[in-house]
Amino acid sequence: MELAPLASALVVLALTPRVMSWARSRGILGPDVRKPGRPMKPEMGGLAIVAGLLTGILVAEAEGVMGGLGYPIAATILGAALVGALDDLKGIRRRWKPILVAMAAAPAAVAGIGDPHFSLGPIELTVPGALYWALLVPLGVTGAANAINMLAGYNGLEAGEVAVASFFLALISPPGPGRTLSLILLASCLAFLVYNWYPGRTFIGDVGTLTLGSAFALAAMVADRELYGIILIAPTFYELASVIRYTLLRGIIAKEAAESPVIEDGKLRPPEGWETLTLPYLLLSLRPAREWEVVLEVLALFALCGIVVLILCE
Repeated sequence: MELAPLASALVVLALTPRVMSWARSRGILGPDVRKPGRPMKPEMGGLAIVAGLLTGILVAEAEGVMGGLGYPIAATILGAALVGALDDLKGIRRRWKPILVAMAAAPAAVAGIGDPHFSLGPIELTVPGALYWALLVPLGVTGAANAINMLAGYNGLEAGEVAVASFFLALISPPGPGRTLSLILLASCLAFLVYNWYPGRTFIGDVGTLTLGSAFALAAMVADRELYGIILIAPTFYELASVIRYTLLRGIIAKEAAESPVIEDGKLRPPEGWETLTLPYLLLSLRPAREWEVVLEVLALFALCGIVVLILCE
């Protein structure tokens, strides 16, 4: 039995309350905009996830499971976490986040993580190795990191979606570093949900979302399941399409609308005129729901993508 996932979960469970206390003492708080009265809660709970993932990876390396890949993986995850922490504390312009996370992927790219051969069911594709490590690895890491960062903001959503995606990635991955990293990621997310699930005692922060996304991308690459990994996080593409539609094409900064749902009798619905702004808003426009209900609906979409992947792998 691999101890790495268990070690990761225990670290997250132990450290999250301490991170919450630290954030309160430093005034690192944010409003829970999807609750009446917008109560203030500690930010940057994802710091515990960073510690849990790094612990799990180092334990797996000590067990001989990672085959030396643990160190460049840990370095890349730590780099993405530092970008997220800087954004949480100081703020980074949106255009710089993907660039900085891509730069954080350098250790993974230099170490030759992954395989330039892709497969998806009967489809086989091979790209030049230089193209894979110089372009596709950084692009995959920053793409997944920012995808998870975009579909966020509800109690339990970020860790929940990565938990579902990691569960299915572990099912389709061969024994080895990729599957182990998927299990470490799954364990860390489940442990964090103890504190982050509705009504939520802490927020994950960009330090958590960028960490989770980059770790998921690395797990898919190491397992040679990149194309399946894209399918597993397909619901996040809606948020990307929304950014293109509203920000790039129409020049609208819709952050305030995204954080201003209408709350009636404990249920959420999108503000008038913004029904298609985000995936949760789209679901809420069909049926007003409580926060945890719409989160479960989104997670069900991730599970559906997982089922599609299982079918493709048969």
